[in-house]
Amino acid sequence: AQEDEEMNDLLALNPDQLLIRWVNWHLKNKNSSRRITNLGKDMSDGEVYTLVLNSIDHHASASQIYKMNLKEIKDIILAAERLGFVPFITPSDIASGNLKLNTVFTAEIFNHRHGLPPLDADEV
Repeated sequence: AQEDEEMNDLLALNPDQLLIRWVNWHLKNKNSSRRITNLGKDMSDGEVYTLVLNSIDHHASASQIYKMNLKEIKDIILAAERLGFVPFITPSDIASGNLKLNTVFTAEIFNHRHGLPPLDADEV
């Protein structure tokens, strides 16, 4: 079970796998049944970004919109800007499922505010 993992198990993951695990943790945190296996097409409808950003920042829109249009995906960019950075990605990059750009954007969100609980004394 994931709860029994050691830090070394997580450190053995490649960066993409670690980001996928992080995204899926946030999806579970939002009680979503949705899970991703890649950072490209699985991110293209905007729902995953919406749930992750809402998990990190409760002011981000938490709408359960499937197959968002480009105007609605623009809200994802605005929510990321509220986290304190200016995303380089465009709504059409997200909607197209561009793997490289979505991977970098996901990493950028993680690096700015991961939203994970702090480590306890034993974990440190």
